[in-house]
Amino acid sequence: MLNNKHLPLFVVASIIKKNKTVFHKINEKVTIKVPGKLIESLIKLCNGVRSSDEIVQLLNQEWDENSLRGLIEELFERGVLVDSRYLGDSLLKAIENPSCFSSSLTDEDLAKLTEKSIATHKSDPKSKVFETSPFFLKRLIDNRRSTRSFSHKPINFQNIINIIWAAYGELSNSKGGISDHHRSVPSGGALYPLKVNLVLLKDFEEISCGIYDVWLGLPEKVGFNLVSKDIGQFVRSFTDPSILEDAQGVIIVSGSYHNNGKKYGNRSLPYTLLEAGHVAQNIYLTASELEIG
Repeated sequence: MLNNKHLPLFVVASIIKKNKTVFHKINEKVTIKVPGKLIESLIKLCNGVRSSDEIVQLLNQEWDENSLRGLIEELFERGVLVDSRYLGDSLLKAIENPSCFSSSLTDEDLAKLTEKSIATHKSDPKSKVFETSPFFLKRLIDNRRSTRSFSHKPINFQNIINIIWAAYGELSNSKGGISDHHRSVPSGGALYPLKVNLVLLKDFEEISCGIYDVWLGLPEKVGFNLVSKDIGQFVRSFTDPSILEDAQGVIIVSGSYHNNGKKYGNRSLPYTLLEAGHVAQNIYLTASELEIG
């Protein structure tokens, strides 16, 4: 059913003919067979400021109201219209992996890109240079590395709990005995739009392999709710499943920018991605501290 409070905005190119319009999305064409005059009117009115209800009211003298609502609802369902407060919906297809738009770079080109990036950061400084001093976090940062191969050594289950808590757990800080519900990372408006899942690829004494929702509802506590024992489909979702060989498990960080979008609109997309980056860095640094890799 059409949400009357949506703020419709067209996000794809269109070719309008007499009684047929073709919308060109990133990965498909959407054909709508309605009078071109109606589509032209909708394109003018759906400016991301007017609500669906306002647009229907402006057009219902010339067009049937139920048909208008049905058409707008269909355009939303087929990804031609989006709510202007959530433009990220139209961007997700463009950033999928593998990409809809393949790169023509060779391995040699990619190596040169890396060399150029290193050279840029090492170019002559334009200001004074100072030496860092030792501090605890520096050691963890020095040891942090990304890896695509794993040691096959068993991981203590307590270490997994510690890593997940460091990722997005609730802190024990309180004022006057009342928890302030802050987590291990900053979040715009303290809205915390992320979710953490754990996929265990090997059994532990405490819990067996499977896909788990992670519960982080109390300070310094971590819980696990089994979602599925079938990890095969998860493994097949990787473009290169062999990367999981010798891995004990995978921590998944996902998020809904619709949650914080109620406050921040389209700014919720970069805010959610930044927050996920904070979570990932906490995972890296905790793994470094626990010497896991």
